[in-house]
Amino acid sequence: MKNYFFVLCLLALASCSLNAEQEASLNRAVNKHIGALNDGRLVQFIAETYPPAVKYYKSKGDAAFKEKFTLVDSISVYETAVYQDPTILNVGKSELNIHVEYTVLCVTMKDLAPHSEERKLFALSSDGGKQWYFLHDEDYFNSAILPKNDRLINK
Repeated sequence: MKNYFFVLCLLALASCSLNAEQEASLNRAVNKHIGALNDGRLVQFIAETYPPAVKYYKSKGDAAFKEKFTLVDSISVYETAVYQDPTILNVGKSELNIHVEYTVLCVTMKDLAPHSEERKLFALSSDGGKQWYFLHDEDYFNSAILPKNDRLINK
């Protein structure tokens, strides 16, 4: 019975992992996305955001869209955030859909001292890992953007 449980655990672990091609594609996409965040490349950041999230914020009006997609606030240029060290926490797969949960270290300067906190970032693919889109924690768990039944990772 012990061996049966061990084999089931290995099968479950193997079914949630990514193959080498998916990992390479995801790694390129994550680095590109974090680079867009850090460098303030707004058009690229929006293009890499999960399309239903962009549509959702557009539907809420200009102010909500600008607030969501502002990468650098001109008033607080000295408090810009730097994202680094993405670490995979979970992988969820269902047919060609893949969701990957990351923690990303967000480093800011507050009162001339570095401050860091972990934030969640989700990578989503609906084509088996060829193309990736991204959502941050609050958007991944927003049912208006990603219905609960479509989420492959739960809180």
